[in-house]
Amino acid sequence: MKAGPRDFETARLYGHRPAAGDLEELQSLLADPRVGATLGGVRSAAQVAALLLRFIEHWQRRGFGPFILHESAAGDFVGYAGLIETRAEALPGEIELLYALRPIYWRRGYASEASREALARGFGAWDLDGVVAFTLPRNRASWGVMEKVGMVRSGEIEHAGERHLLYRAAPEKRRA
Repeated sequence: MKAGPRDFETARLYGHRPAAGDLEELQSLLADPRVGATLGGVRSAAQVAALLLRFIEHWQRRGFGPFILHESAAGDFVGYAGLIETRAEALPGEIELLYALRPIYWRRGYASEASREALARGFGAWDLDGVVAFTLPRNRASWGVMEKVGMVRSGEIEHAGERHLLYRAAPEKRRA
């Protein structure tokens, strides 16, 4: 499926708000065992449908959320990235940066590119006070993304029965 309206555009990516038509691509992404290895396992069709609904409802309720990502040149589906209320029990009320990309797009800087855009919007137009992100310690690529976009490691949390590294970002005005 080719994406609908472009809600944001970077040098190599564009993103749009999630819609029902994104289900098949998300299912393909989240059924990939390589992606599942970093996200707590592959997702069933029902789990992906619930996640897509969560993304859509978050946009409706909060006015922001994850974007569905496509490569600008060809329009190919890349993955998703954006901000959402976290479900991590250790971080109630926090806004989380999350991202998941198809493996063919790993190590190309796309996660960092999309994450920078999400954080810029979060601290700009959406006026957030802070954002968290967390990852498994073995997922060096993910915590590398967090560091590249200016997030700072601030400890560890337990999530989904595993230890995760916790990162935080704040708007420039709060860091100064």
